[in-house]
Amino acid sequence: MARPSVSRRHLLAGSSLSMGMWAGGNALAEQVSTAAGIKPGDLPNLTIKEVRAYHTSHGQLAGVLTAGGIEGNYTLGTRYWHPDWNNEGWQEFAKRLLVGKNALDRPQFTSQWIPTRRRRGQSSYASAIDNCLWDIAGKAVGLPVYKILGAYRHRVLAYASSQHLKTVEEFVESVRRCKAEGFKAYKIHPPEVPPHGGSDYRLDMEVCKAVRQAAGDDFALLMDPVGVYSRHEAMEVGRLLDELDFVAYEDPIPTSDIDGYVEL
Repeated sequence: MARPSVSRRHLLAGSSLSMGMWAGGNALAEQVSTAAGIKPGDLPNLTIKEVRAYHTSHGQLAGVLTAGGIEGNYTLGTRYWHPDWNNEGWQEFAKRLLVGKNALDRPQFTSQWIPTRRRRGQSSYASAIDNCLWDIAGKAVGLPVYKILGAYRHRVLAYASSQHLKTVEEFVESVRRCKAEGFKAYKIHPPEVPPHGGSDYRLDMEVCKAVRQAAGDDFALLMDPVGVYSRHEAMEVGRLLDELDFVAYEDPIPTSDIDGYVEL
């Protein structure tokens, strides 16, 4: 993280940000200032004045600049495999949405959930905005974001996450490669079945068995079918995951099926 433009306790005098701006009770302002040991009214001016897109040797970089001189950054990658995850036009979109707004009003800019795109993927515009605005919050008080969120540890275990690969053999190759790279955990996103991206839970079970055999008994495994199973299918797969000693079973049935989750 770049050095903050202000110290945590001796912030810029004469900031145009006043307590009146927080009359609505901005929860994130409270969260950020509490983490830094300051008052919300002492935060620098976080009104967004400009949105930028830089071209670097490693690709494009998003930039959101505040009136107080703090800039939040995040990558605008073109590496995404999914057709819905396209950052072309991000700068113009973000400029229309953000300029003149406060960077701590983050949720209203990033809540772009569209139920019909549950499995296809949401807009990647929101993730770049989200990360830029969190970066601004961290730089405003000189803290890494994980501490603002209330961290109680400084290291966490990372897992590798598969794409929706097509065959058992591809998953076996994938988990072996990830283990060789040093990962100690791996999450399976099972195959999508043409033509409409459905699922075959029996095939998924074969994938889970093969991945466990390839990874070994001491390797942490997770399963995320992305909400496509019926209750019966979820039960069958879940029992197998217990036998195979998986550590997590994520999102097996539609999120709206609350009774099904209670049963599961």
